[in-house]
Amino acid sequence: MSLKIKQIEHNSTHFELIIEGILDISTRSAFDQAFQQMESIDKLEIDLKNLEFIDSTGIGGIMDIIFASQEQSFKLSINNMNLEIEEIFNTLGMFKIMESLQVERCRT
Repeated sequence: MSLKIKQIEHNSTHFELIIEGILDISTRSAFDQAFQQMESIDKLEIDLKNLEFIDSTGIGGIMDIIFASQEQSFKLSINNMNLEIEEIFNTLGMFKIMESLQVERCRT
């Protein structure tokens, strides 16, 4: 099982993480590490277009970033989910959490 993360630095405070593959217990540490490497974030975009699978551990990683966005006051958007990932987010109530915390959700 693999996870590829491409980090794009649009400027010194605006980052994008493009997630590809599987975000689960075996790849969560790589996901966390990619986020922890960024400093002085004003805006973070997470692109899930090529995310094939996510489990509860992966959802926890995304939740950690959502809560970090509130604690560190940066703008967060989660973009381009496929229908399967969107269904998982919907079933778990992630969209309600994101809406209440003003996290953007953009579709393809």
